[in-house]
This record gives sequence, C-alpha cells and structure tokens, in this order.
Amino acid sequence: MANSILFMRIFLIGFMGSGKTFIGRRLAQVLRVPFIDLDAYIEQRTGQRIAQLFVQIGEAGFRQIERDALQHLPKGDAVVATGGGTPCFFDNMAQMNAQGLTIFLEVPVDVLVKRLLNERAHRPLLQQLPDEQALASFVAEKLTERGKWYARAQLQVPAAGPPMDVVARICAHIDSLSC
Repeated sequence: MANSILFMRIFLIGFMGSGKTFIGRRLAQVLRVPFIDLDAYIEQRTGQRIAQLFVQIGEAGFRQIERDALQHLPKGDAVVATGGGTPCFFDNMAQMNAQGLTIFLEVPVDVLVKRLLNERAHRPLLQQLPDEQALASFVAEKLTERGKWYARAQLQVPAAGPPMDVVARICAHIDSLSC
C-alpha cells in the first residue's frame, strides 16, 4: 500500500449487520490508524448503552446525540464505523463526505437477515420483530428508505463476502487515490 494517502478519515456506512465494525477494525489495523465505533463512542460519552438511550429518549433523541457525537469525534486519522442510520439524519452524510472518504458496505437483504436473526435482542430497532419474515420485510423496507443516503457514499463496496476481501478492495481503492 502506498505511503502517501490523500485522507485518512474513513467513514464506513451501511445497514446494521453489514460489517462496519468488524471490517472497520481490520481496515484500521491495515492502515495503522485508530478505529472508532460511533455507537461505542456514544456509549462512552453518555455512560449508557444505545438500547437504554432508545428507551429513555426515543429514536429522535438518540439521533440528536449521534449527530453531536459525529461532530465531536477526536481529530485526526481514523476509520469510523457509523450506525446504520447515521447518514440518514440531519446533515450527517454531507458532513462525513466533507471530512473524508465515505464507504457504503453493500450487503443483500438475505445476507443481512441471516446476520441479524440472532441479534434482534441487542438491536433496538429489531427488538419487536417476531420472526425471520418480519425481519426480512423490515430490512428490505429500511434499505429502500435509506438507499438515497447510502448512495451518496463516495465508494460502494460489496461486503457480503469474506471481510479481508472487503478490506483488500477498500485498500486497493485507497492506493489508487494515493498515486
């Protein structure tokens, strides 16, 4: 990989279960930059779990906290894994595009459903979905709603395959920008 990279603030966006955190950690290791998980950063700042925040202040309140956290991330190089809805509220997508490279991790609905099926209890937006069919309908609907924001990413990367293949594709793209 080239040593001179144009920017080192990378924002990974995509639906929950797309691998933003998993891929982000590995990408940060390869690039030798810090990794920031926006949800973990919010939990650290507020002293509360994301699920608790959703219950206490609702999604609208959470989105305001999320926006504030995005605006106050530590300065400098980093790979940032955002929440699935982060790009869809306020001017978050424009802000991320202005600050670095935004990468949409694109994963088909059926793969997302398989990844999320056993995660429903830990994800506030999925907790009320009773079965796989309801989950699939929800994921398809939300992906359609969020698609216009995800499409604003500077790079779209298929992310249904092995994580290190996804990391390699991202690195190859970064290398092509560094020449």
